[in-house]
Amino acid sequence: GCDIKIWDAQTGKMLRIYPNLCSKNNNEVITAVCLDKAQRKIFVGNSEGGISVLNYSNGAVLRSLTPHTSVVSQLKYCPASNTVLSCSWDSTMHIHDEFDQANKGRSVLRSCGHKKDVTCCDSAVGLLASGTSDGFISLWDFEKCGFEAKLEHEDAPEITCVRFLEPFPVLCTSDSKGMICIWPVRPHVNKHQLISSIQNSEPGIGVHSMEWDSEHHVLFVGDEEGCITIWNMCGFLQQHQFLGTH
Repeated sequence: GCDIKIWDAQTGKMLRIYPNLCSKNNNEVITAVCLDKAQRKIFVGNSEGGISVLNYSNGAVLRSLTPHTSVVSQLKYCPASNTVLSCSWDSTMHIHDEFDQANKGRSVLRSCGHKKDVTCCDSAVGLLASGTSDGFISLWDFEKCGFEAKLEHEDAPEITCVRFLEPFPVLCTSDSKGMICIWPVRPHVNKHQLISSIQNSEPGIGVHSMEWDSEHHVLFVGDEEGCITIWNMCGFLQQHQFLGTH
């Protein structure tokens, strides 16, 4: 679609709607959305590679950019650095500044290139993670975008989500067949070694999204059938001694 709708999560009441945010000339649609730390800006990615910045209060467009040449598959705000990650089917992942209106130049600070479509991204613990359409995950240093490691889901056609379980040095990744893999990352002694894999629900039902509750150590996993699975990770973190690493 081309509209942004904002809802009250407690009452289910729609608070506001910002319609027609896409061009109708080329069947453009919204493909990714995120908020800034202060929840004053809405970053909106579209199917043509564009990113718009909206004022949360009134929907006014503060800035429009075209950093990608294909579908923006995910946007991720990084509060520690006031930057925004964007990844795309054009095989790139960019780190942007916060798209301040005063900055009229290019927003891209650093970029990471890939060989296949980039489907998802995340950042934490000084690292970047990106998943691609051929079943691989790449790890990069956040500051320099230097390549660190390549991880793989066996027999997976596409990585659908990557999520750091911050503040722990742990990365969760998921694929289009519904598998969730868990990897230690730096500074853990066994970094990049697969330590667990979980079938989220029925085999073949792909994971669509993952969100991490760092306060209660709970992982929320949504699948393509509309179901949400809640994983309590406390026992896992204790078993592998991650609770003592931060």
